[in-house]
Amino acid sequence: MADEFSEANRAWWDTVVPIHEASRGYDREGFLRGEKPLCPVELAELGPLVAGKSLLHLQCHFGMDTLSWARLGATVTGLDFSEPAIEAARRLSIEEHRKFNLGLPSRGSQSIGRIRPLKTPTWNVTSTLPPLLAESGQKAGPI
Repeated sequence: MADEFSEANRAWWDTVVPIHEASRGYDREGFLRGEKPLCPVELAELGPLVAGKSLLHLQCHFGMDTLSWARLGATVTGLDFSEPAIEAARRLSIEEHRKFNLGLPSRGSQSIGRIRPLKTPTWNVTSTLPPLLAESGQKAGPI
């Protein structure tokens, strides 16, 4: 049942990537002009802490928040279980002229294992965090 749910969830996210990329809500063009920062709570709580740190961004979708962390000086690895999302994030990083590591969870173990100083989930990662940590040999605990 869990695999069925996970596959349906991934398939849904695969289909919404192009919709989100084109939507006014995500405002991709505004983001590329620097007009779409992180949420105020993320900026207030973590913004001052990320410069020079390694950050793992789970469920990075097509990379806007991930690139925002990179704009703040973090070395970021973005993981998402949707291949179309990772492809869209690569395109966005090229347009942004900013590099960050990207991957699918099944290929992310090496990236996860290298990240120690700062790990932070942003929104709604509770279903993906335990399998990613187990795959990387790390244990779940306070984040």
